Amino acid sequence: MKGVKAFIEPGFRRIFSYYPGWISAYDLDTLTPRGAGRSFAGVGTVAVTDPATGTLFAGFVQTGVGGTVRLDQFTSAPAGVELVSSLDLTPFLSQKQIVGMATLPGSKRMWLISERVGRTTGYQATGGVTITELSLNDFGQPPVHAWSTELPDCFSPMRTTEYVNAAIGYVPAHNALYFGCGNGKPPLGVQAPVRRGVGSLKLSGDPRGGATSAPTTADFTIFARDGDYAVADSFFDPGSSRMLFTSLATGGSTALVFDATTNLYIGGIATGSGKVKQPGFDPTIGRFYAGTPGLGILVTDVAATPISQGSSYPEFSGSPSEPIAESPMAIDPVTRRLFVKFDGPEVFRVVHDSLPAYVAPPQSDVDANTMDIEEAPGVTRSTFSASVQGYGSRLRQVGGVASLVINYANLDTRQYGVEGGTREYKAAYLEQLKVTNGEASAAAVSLDRDLQNTQGDLEKTKPDDESEPVADWPVDGAACFDFGGQPKDAVTVDDSVVSCDADNQRADASSESQPLSVAALLSVDAGEVVSGSRLDPARGIVATVRSTARGVSVLGGALRIGNVETRAEASAKGRPGTAASDFVRSVRDVRLNGAALCSDTCDTVKLAEQINGAFAGRVHVAFPNPDPSSRASKGGYQALVRRSPTEHTQEIVLNEQPADRIEVPGMVITIFQDASRPSRTILELAAVETEARYGISTSGVDPDIGGGGGGITGPLFGLNPLDTPYFGPPGSSGGGSGGNSPAVSLPRGGGVLNDPGRLIWNGLKNALRLMPIWAALLTPIYLSARRWLLLQRASLNSGGTR
Repeated sequence: MKGVKAFIEPGFRRIFSYYPGWISAYDLDTLTPRGAGRSFAGVGTVAVTDPATGTLFAGFVQTGVGGTVRLDQFTSAPAGVELVSSLDLTPFLSQKQIVGMATLPGSKRMWLISERVGRTTGYQATGGVTITELSLNDFGQPPVHAWSTELPDCFSPMRTTEYVNAAIGYVPAHNALYFGCGNGKPPLGVQAPVRRGVGSLKLSGDPRGGATSAPTTADFTIFARDGDYAVADSFFDPGSSRMLFTSLATGGSTALVFDATTNLYIGGIATGSGKVKQPGFDPTIGRFYAGTPGLGILVTDVAATPISQGSSYPEFSGSPSEPIAESPMAIDPVTRRLFVKFDGPEVFRVVHDSLPAYVAPPQSDVDANTMDIEEAPGVTRSTFSASVQGYGSRLRQVGGVASLVINYANLDTRQYGVEGGTREYKAAYLEQLKVTNGEASAAAVSLDRDLQNTQGDLEKTKPDDESEPVADWPVDGAACFDFGGQPKDAVTVDDSVVSCDADNQRADASSESQPLSVAALLSVDAGEVVSGSRLDPARGIVATVRSTARGVSVLGGALRIGNVETRAEASAKGRPGTAASDFVRSVRDVRLNGAALCSDTCDTVKLAEQINGAFAGRVHVAFPNPDPSSRASKGGYQALVRRSPTEHTQEIVLNEQPADRIEVPGMVITIFQDASRPSRTILELAAVETEARYGISTSGVDPDIGGGGGGITGPLFGLNPLDTPYFGPPGSSGGGSGGNSPAVSLPRGGGVLNDPGRLIWNGLKNALRLMPIWAALLTPIYLSARRWLLLQRASLNSGGTR
């Protein structure tokens, strides 16, 4: 039967069962009742257990004249459920209902998310999400209200109508609270699309040290993500500081993952063709569970990078055992049991997750690709590789004009011949520069476009007369390739110059850009990229690049940047201490609404705060830094200057960037027009990327110039049904307090690989048994090879050709 929810307190080994108008408690280990239940007045919204006291905090609302909002605290005594305290929040949350709450372990802080009573998935008339901080007292004393802040830009939280707790979590790295902003349709009177995604509210002080003062709307930021989250479940993982929230679209549902440490969207988990009916989350190990029609139970780990798609267990799908009851899935992190609710009687089915928590695999040692030995002719050999990427500016309209029009006017432009799709333009663009033992190549163009959508637009300009040529892209690129023996003279094409010389192990490329603009929205007057790579006797392989963007204007001149320049260099020579990398950025002459923010040398951290604060999230400025984990290896094999993996992942999954472009931009300006469709304009300025690898080995042994391998894989999962306890109120129909349905053990996966000893023994034991079969299979190969050698004997002996 719908409506039964369970809330677990693992430390005190209690499970509270919530039923409309009724709360009962059970022993978590024996699943036997803890005395009598208790009725309550009003409509219950959400609840959370307090690990410090083992109590249950539950939110209640009474609508109508004199309606109240309160937070009640319950405990489980031997005699039954008792009310410990009650806090009236009506003066601070009038006409609001609590939809999310969380405590901060190790402190006496609690935060609540509340929203307007009666909110639907459509328009929100007035008001917005309110974040409240409470100070928790000793047992038996009600909490104390510290502050409440209403956020008009976040007018609907990420929550379903089935009272799954809307996530809110504290992230120490930013001293901020993170939560979801569903923001379906805009409030009445608002015509422009509204941002939705993950919201961040910066706190005034460290809550672990005491109460904080009330933040303001200026402390609030939305990290926008297109989609429909007006009805969504959200979860926060305190271990990895990642947030997960569900999204339902025409093609199916997805659980999206946001990394709050880096403020980046890093992927999604496919959760089936329909809405997630019963989600659950274990914050102690960061594991997400989803009960979905068709898939049964889906299990995956949130902390994995890239995000694991997990495993599904269709054994739990299909009537009558399909977990389609719309309620939260309760999880005991100690015993790893899941309390899954099914339609029908008020019965939970207990399922066991048998595998340990996810552990990230160790990083590969790239220095294993080089030997710490002196180079000597005839004794050692070296293998080197260098590559460079970069551009002066890159402009991308994610979603294209079609998504923009749909978001603003709800008009399908396809009927007018305007197709959707992301468009991209690159100025002063270095496609690639590469130098290896046997190759030197380079390619650059002063102005380029994406080949799928923009080139498709050009194809449509073809006249009816098929003999006429398709409209050409107005700018050609310069390219050279040399594999030794034939060095190429410098090639100049349309403001781009390249040269290649494989015999002398060097390549150079430069390009000056043409003006790049989108009406009065964004424009760049000029740009340049200059790059080169060479083999240096003292430093090994060296790769350098400098990119510049000049005369940048945003929103008709509201923001002006005189100059952005970045320089990057990477070098490696295969011995400890020889790898090095460098990244330098400079931003000059920035003006906001006519006022000078800085002139010669600008502080990028302060600059981002000033600009982002002025545009209130509609325009966001960022200054990405290179990935610090891969700058230079200790053994001297590798040095890199590239974008971090999490940032690169977001650019691919969110902004449709080509996967092979990993430059670090000097500055990124994003204008948000997102709503249900992706639509944002991104201008990236002065981007650079360099790679240098150098391996030393004894003659005849080649180091793997591609670097160490090893993919990231998530764990396998085993779910085992255990029993079927009944958690209904007095007088309800259903089973007993703890049935004993037969346990069905599901395989953990991996087969014999789960037992290395068995694998070795079977391998040795079966070797002789399988030898006749292998001999029969290999005989034709042996005879064919022998025949070929006999035919080639003459040429092999004479060294000639036959």
